[in-house]
Amino acid sequence: MLKKGILFILIGFSTCGAMAQQETDNVKFPDYQRLSVGYLFGGQIYNETFTYTPGIDIKGTYGIKVSNRVGVGLGFGYYKLPQERFIPIGLEVSGNTDKGENTSVLSMQLGYAHGWYEGNNTIVGFNFQGGLHFAVEYTMQRKINDALSVQFNVAYRHQFAKMGFDTFTANYSQMANYDMLVLSLGIMRNTQ
Repeated sequence: MLKKGILFILIGFSTCGAMAQQETDNVKFPDYQRLSVGYLFGGQIYNETFTYTPGIDIKGTYGIKVSNRVGVGLGFGYYKLPQERFIPIGLEVSGNTDKGENTSVLSMQLGYAHGWYEGNNTIVGFNFQGGLHFAVEYTMQRKINDALSVQFNVAYRHQFAKMGFDTFTANYSQMANYDMLVLSLGIMRNTQ
């Protein structure tokens, strides 16, 4: 499934890159693409207990700059925890804190993540679903050339999920919450 997630992200960026090949003199809203890979330090809050659940994170974003300092985009990705997998898609709003090219960026994401369980599950009728997610991210951005920048990201992400199982007499379900600190390294491509 990890290979499918990576392939999905690469196809999305290839499509965005092909669409971005346009006359730059007529660009009213320049676009950007960002790809990052990171490590999740996080935990699951379930049944009033906290369990440490680290993982990996791959994320891509395609967006437009609505001004010199503010961008709006659509992000998608894949993250893998020890037993759970999520494919998030969501909206992002980001803003540069300075006017310069080597700047800090603050962003917020909100969306939905499809989730499934891959652990050793012996409960008959067990059901695991993803849910809403939101994140707040701080990025240090350093320009490589006119089109490319390298980014170091620190984010707080909260993921909602629902788990349950069916019995002969009742259906049991409970919300699960994942709180994660995400450290990632990425690259960003801008059109001028």
